[in-house]
Amino acid sequence: MSADGASVPPPVSVSAMASSGPGATAQASARAASLRAHPANRRPAAPVGHVRPAPQRRVAPALIPVPRSEEEAARQWAAQDHRHVRPARRAAAVAVVRDGPQGPELLLRHRPGQTPLGVVGLPGGSLTDQDAEACTWYGPSPRAWARRLGMADLRSARQHVVAAVRELFEETGLLLVGEREGDVVMDPATPLWEEARTSLESEGFGLPAQLQRRGLGLRTDLLRPVGRWISPDFRHRRFDAVVFAAAVPAGQQATVRPATGRSEEVAGLHAWVPAASLIEGPVALPGPPGWLGESGVVEACEVTAPPTLMLAHRLAEAGSAVAFLLGLADGAADRPLPCWRMAPAGEDAGRLWMRPTTD
Repeated sequence: MSADGASVPPPVSVSAMASSGPGATAQASARAASLRAHPANRRPAAPVGHVRPAPQRRVAPALIPVPRSEEEAARQWAAQDHRHVRPARRAAAVAVVRDGPQGPELLLRHRPGQTPLGVVGLPGGSLTDQDAEACTWYGPSPRAWARRLGMADLRSARQHVVAAVRELFEETGLLLVGEREGDVVMDPATPLWEEARTSLESEGFGLPAQLQRRGLGLRTDLLRPVGRWISPDFRHRRFDAVVFAAAVPAGQQATVRPATGRSEEVAGLHAWVPAASLIEGPVALPGPPGWLGESGVVEACEVTAPPTLMLAHRLAEAGSAVAFLLGLADGAADRPLPCWRMAPAGEDAGRLWMRPTTD
């Protein structure tokens, strides 16, 4: 939901947007106009005689600093004659986006400890064997997703899509499932769904089994593939993650469950953060009380993973969440999914730097 309580409509289906022809283009244009007119996305009217400035174009960063907490590990790894790169675990992450009063925003959450996705970052995590189990799909099929993700293995493609939906539900309470094409669960915050969420987090029944028991299917058309990201070679814990994007389904609202059962821990553990704020300087980020010290702000690069910063740049450049999602869908079937790696870029101004490269 938006800050004023208006529900954000679901994005255009990937299958519809990927189709070609004038009919598909007209439908996409009509849908885009409808989304822009929605109260959650509508910008306030400008005063009479006022001309809005054009959206500022923000080029993706050529260099990203290594977090200071990881600089020593990076230096030690670089100094080794025989560098051992730890295997990266397969993972999935989801960038949830919306339009806010300060421009497009990302939903970010705080995690304790050091994780490949950052102390503050996108909802996501490792794939499980249960993610490969069969369930009902609405939208692009596993075979279509395999083509889009550049994977020859249908099982792996299925795992990534299911893991994205599962991790999103576990970490935010947003659930991309429905009873039929075009349908979506309206309120997954009920006790029944909270029980299912707890079961997933405790590695009980997998998401496919949960959906089969309830006669529901995955709304895979509500996901957009963004890219694949591989953690830097010097890290001990590494991810090889497919990053997706989505909007908040109508009637749903993000919620975070406390790690220790104390409800007071929930407040502040997730937040909508303007993309521009993430890339323009110190920013207030979600977390437990006092975790950012007296200033209450931090440079995003110190606590987030590179894909969060890169997505923030792309989202800010798009100018709106709607344009960002439509841009991902436009020609998606024909465009290879980019793979982002972080290459060492030396030291300058007392900082170690990484250079994003794409395969």
